[in-house]
Amino acid sequence: MDDRQRVAGARAARRSIAVTDDDLAEEARRGSREEGIDLSPEGGAALAAARRLREEGVLGAEARVVVFNTGAGWLYRGGADLP
Repeated sequence: MDDRQRVAGARAARRSIAVTDDDLAEEARRGSREEGIDLSPEGGAALAAARRLREEGVLGAEARVVVFNTGAGWLYRGGADLP
């Protein structure tokens, strides 16, 4: 990791990213479909934010990122339109 990457990571860490309900639901479905992970809406939101940072070039293609799924998707199936 070079200095430019460290600075970009530090800036990203101090930034709030809003995602839509559709974005978080799509990421939760994608996690289930592609990875077999039962993502909660908040986990979907975290993944959608990470994906946006990657699309904006803040996170490089080879960056290692940890995204926390802080809930259980099955608890939300009735009201959040998740798989």
